[in-house]
Formats: sequence, C-alpha cells, structure tokens
Amino acid sequence: MTTYRTQNPSTGKVDRSWDSLDPREVGTAIDTAEEAFTSWRRTSVEERAGVLARTAHLFEQRAEELAGIAASEMGKPVSQGIAEA
Repeated sequence: MTTYRTQNPSTGKVDRSWDSLDPREVGTAIDTAEEAFTSWRRTSVEERAGVLARTAHLFEQRAEELAGIAASEMGKPVSQGIAEA
C-alpha cells in the first residue's frame, strides 16, 4: 500500500500523511460520487446557485485559514493565498 503525504516545501515538514485506498474503497468512492452526481443533476438551477453562493460565502469567511493551508502546501506567502481565496 502506498502512503501519500502533504509536505510544506518551505520547511520540509510533513503536514499530513495517509494511505492509498484499496480497490473496495475506490469502488465505494466511485459509487458515492455517481450517486451525488445523479442527485446534483436533478437539482434546479436556482437551488444550485444557492449552494454555490453559500459556498462562496464560506470561503470568504475562512479566507485566512484557507490561505494558511495553501501557504503550507505550496510554500507561498499567506498574503498570496488570501488574494486567491
């Protein structure tokens, strides 16, 4: 089994690691994604727009936190991550 990791390129510190999925877990993930897509496809344009607007609002509320994650994963300044959030 392969282990993946997220490493801060500025410090070399491993922030997180996880094992790859086995074939059964991959199948379950694919089935779940297919069910979600089928449900989303039946969702009205108005409801989709509302979900996306709420998502954008959450991103704005958590801009600093998300910028910190981007900085850690990509080795970029937090200020640059905030500008992208």
